Amino acid sequence: MAINVTGQFLAAREAGKRMISRGDGGCIVNISSIAGSSALGRGNFAYSVSKGAVLQFTRELAVEWAHHGIRV
Repeated sequence: MAINVTGQFLAAREAGKRMISRGDGGCIVNISSIAGSSALGRGNFAYSVSKGAVLQFTRELAVEWAHHGIRV
């Protein structure tokens, strides 16, 4: 969770702050996995959960920052 979720959160937060302060929008690309949207069932529980968090985190940021011209 610390690497897959928190790491991407911190990076997106910093990038978002800078894009918002500049005022000209931008784009943030998060990398996830098919494991985030489909159960693999091979002992990958923590990995799948963390990638699912990244997918939802990305969707929420897209909605939150759209009015700033930031695509996520």
